Amino acid sequence: AEILWPRRCSLTCSYCHMATGQGNTPTLAYWKLGLDNLKKLGCSFIAIYGAEPLLDFDKLPEFISYAYDVGFDMTVITSGIVPALKSKLYELYQAGLRSLTVSYDILPLDVSGQLKTNAAIKALETFRNIGPVDNVGVIVTVTRENFTLLPDVIREMSARGIWVFFDLVHWDRGQIGCKCGIVGCRFLFRETDIPYLRTIFYEINKLKQGGMLVHNSQTFLNLPISYNWNCAIDDCFPSWVTVNCDGLVYPCDDFQPCRLGIPAVELYNQWEEIKALWRPVTLSCPGCFWSTHIDAHNVKKGIEQIRGYIHK
Repeated sequence: AEILWPRRCSLTCSYCHMATGQGNTPTLAYWKLGLDNLKKLGCSFIAIYGAEPLLDFDKLPEFISYAYDVGFDMTVITSGIVPALKSKLYELYQAGLRSLTVSYDILPLDVSGQLKTNAAIKALETFRNIGPVDNVGVIVTVTRENFTLLPDVIREMSARGIWVFFDLVHWDRGQIGCKCGIVGCRFLFRETDIPYLRTIFYEINKLKQGGMLVHNSQTFLNLPISYNWNCAIDDCFPSWVTVNCDGLVYPCDDFQPCRLGIPAVELYNQWEEIKALWRPVTLSCPGCFWSTHIDAHNVKKGIEQIRGYIHK
């Protein structure tokens, strides 16, 4: 499950539409019931992000503590650019957090991207200095201008014990909830780039086989590179859910028609009805190539193992 803890952020990355200004409004009791619902549905891993989760901090340590107590593995995804970062990471560690992920731009796309990249490794080292951790990682947005550098980033980060997660840049497809803000930009891939990108995927797969810390699965790395993958076509749909900061659950962080929002506390008892509501609408999504979404399907199908997500 993806938890969009708040939809606020102090950065203004030009390619991101995640920040809508919404804060985290449900009570802690509501969030605990929501976690109970997810657990009963078989969820075992949650990624907590938003825009920036550490900007809405009051309930977050108790939320993480409860999630830890009921058996979830989890990571918090942050830019590392928040007030009192060190004390917040310490408090989350004390609550049970053992995984931290940060955004990292190989070649910053704008001023905010540069700020994130400058803060990324420092945030991970701050977290690791608190005590033993399960893993730390960077998330890289792969673009037309930086994709050839990705294997070297993987080598560098692996040498430092840092996992690399990557996704290809997506454009703003104009759909409700689209988290991307790029239209007609030099960072977008062209059809002629795909063969060269495929050679990079091949190299990354070899690095993964050789023990480098690549999060993306081999199944994903071997797929044809196409932006029209639609999750609702598969029988395992849905393999993940997205919980917004208002406590409503959607099929995706990138596709959120308002009529699909379901209260998290009703998720388990209405699961069959929810799937029947979501599937025909989600089939109208133009598709994506988000690696974690594709790999969520691979895990649910049994093609990949959940340890590929949690790296303990």
